[in-house]
Amino acid sequence: MKKRLLAFLLVALVLIPFAACANDDTPDINLPDESTNSPETTAAPESTGPVPELPNVRYENTELVFLSRPADATHYKERWLDAEDITGDLINDAVWNRNTYIEEKYGVTIRTVESNKPADNLSSAAMSNDDLYDVMYESFRNTGPATLAGHLYNIADFGYVNYDNPWWDSNSVEGLSYNGKLYAVICDISLMTPVGQRGMVFNRDLVRNYNLEDPYQLVEDDNWTIDKMIELGTQVSDNLDGNPDNTDADRYGFLTDNSTGGSSFFLVAGCGVTFLAESEDGLVESFMNEKTISILEKFNFFATDKETCRDCYDVTPTGDRFVYVQQLFAEDHFLFTVGDAGMFESFNRMEMKSEYGIVPMPKYDEHQTEYYHYCDTYTTCLSIPSTNSTDDIERLSVLLEDMAYKSSELVLSAYVDNVISLRRARVPELGEMVKLMRSSICYDLSNLYETINYKEILSSAIKNGNPSSTFKSQSRLFARRCKQVTDKLDQLG
Repeated sequence: MKKRLLAFLLVALVLIPFAACANDDTPDINLPDESTNSPETTAAPESTGPVPELPNVRYENTELVFLSRPADATHYKERWLDAEDITGDLINDAVWNRNTYIEEKYGVTIRTVESNKPADNLSSAAMSNDDLYDVMYESFRNTGPATLAGHLYNIADFGYVNYDNPWWDSNSVEGLSYNGKLYAVICDISLMTPVGQRGMVFNRDLVRNYNLEDPYQLVEDDNWTIDKMIELGTQVSDNLDGNPDNTDADRYGFLTDNSTGGSSFFLVAGCGVTFLAESEDGLVESFMNEKTISILEKFNFFATDKETCRDCYDVTPTGDRFVYVQQLFAEDHFLFTVGDAGMFESFNRMEMKSEYGIVPMPKYDEHQTEYYHYCDTYTTCLSIPSTNSTDDIERLSVLLEDMAYKSSELVLSAYVDNVISLRRARVPELGEMVKLMRSSICYDLSNLYETINYKEILSSAIKNGNPSSTFKSQSRLFARRCKQVTDKLDQLG
């Protein structure tokens, strides 16, 4: 699988480790010459890396309208698209500077329409043939149905957009394409998906207290495998409240989300398993095999070892379930959990005293050469509504190419400063881990087309202790659903 170029991120992580908090000033904005439309292609000479090759044009008095999830949503906030003003927050100010740059350079106004279900808004607009939105940022799981309904534009050949540029995720172009068609993609305009991939979050103080091997060192020595993760996790359990039953007050090796198959899904994907593949006959499942069975058999202890594992759906929450279990983690009740670096903001807010960290999903065994990380299908991807005209598509290709490029300069660096810096990470290894994880994000069409709930299948396979039987019972239905999706995709333009 072709790996995405991360030159900017690599440089940023080298430059900022001891001065990451110093870049709070508003970045300089070099506005172009405000000449009128010209067919000439221009590129900024100041940059030492790749720059977009775009026509010198303006789109006076037009809007660039994003349809997206709310910036203040309880979960999966879309905070990367809009900023009303400079506030001093690094990410907010970087978004504001990027948007201001695009608006002033092209004479456009950027506007965001927020919705808890963007795909529903798009469906209403498409049914009425109303050209209300230029770009949609919606979850993968809702973007797939919008694609099959014919509401999205095929952006495989997208005007001035060059998918070889590092601000576009080439893995997403490769993994989300079907039969030469592409309806969703990832770029640096919104970092919800690029920075939200799952790894193994761990409590480093508990590692020390139980005299365990350091996960950071295991990654460094290329010994971070499923067996090693299980070995460490099964050494941590304590009854802390005197109650003979397993309660939220006790200590466990693992906080899991296996009632819905979440933990097993990301761990299986980390072993290099794909879920949906393209064949000569269309889409086929690619995970019901002996390798996946052997992985799931290792994870059977998630369902059986109640002393070591506590599922997030077995806790007794006060308030929001996921905030509650993060609070438990911050209070040293778990060694490991599947999560992302965004959890560290919660840990800081909860004033977690112990040192925390993150490492990649463990490898299947010592023979696996690379790490793999699947994105959460509730995170968002970029798509273009089919209600856009041909003229709209050319304009959007210019604006989005430049906006993604400027995001890689401003917004990505703000994220690095704000989240991966020593100020927040506390230890330099964490920055290296996030960099490694971000460079190994994988996609396949299962991100978009959840014809059967993959996580539910994995959860059932673990719970009943017989993955082979579970797969056999599901294979025929899965094949039928794959054919239905294939037929719909083949009918799209």
